[in-house]
Amino acid sequence: MKTILSVFMFFAFAFMCTAVTPPSGLTTLNAFSFTCNSFYSGSDPFNCNGAFVSEMGMCWSHTNQNPTIADSKGGFIPQKDNRDCTHSWTYGTGARSDLLPSTLYYFRTYAKNSAGTGYGPVKTFTTMNPQQCQ
Repeated sequence: MKTILSVFMFFAFAFMCTAVTPPSGLTTLNAFSFTCNSFYSGSDPFNCNGAFVSEMGMCWSHTNQNPTIADSKGGFIPQKDNRDCTHSWTYGTGARSDLLPSTLYYFRTYAKNSAGTGYGPVKTFTTMNPQQCQ
């Protein structure tokens, strides 16, 4: 009985000491299908680091070279089967009034869990000029 209790206490302690950290290992795919006011990108599978992901998506800026979710963002709540970070995903912004034509943007992926927000590497793209969008 003493041995079983000791083993139980060891695993309980080990479990309690496993720190949950923000998601890591996100990738940022090159932008594709971009227009004057929209773009698509995504990420390969990444590490949830001990907690399900509650939101993931893209953040971008034309002034901040390291955009965060405090800048512009577009995200989604992952479906139950992807909250464990094991699937690739893409996200399209749709037509956005905060994306300006003929403008260089810095963007990257993000994912949130109970410990915080993790980010992928920053990439760039330039939106199309107005004549290309008519």
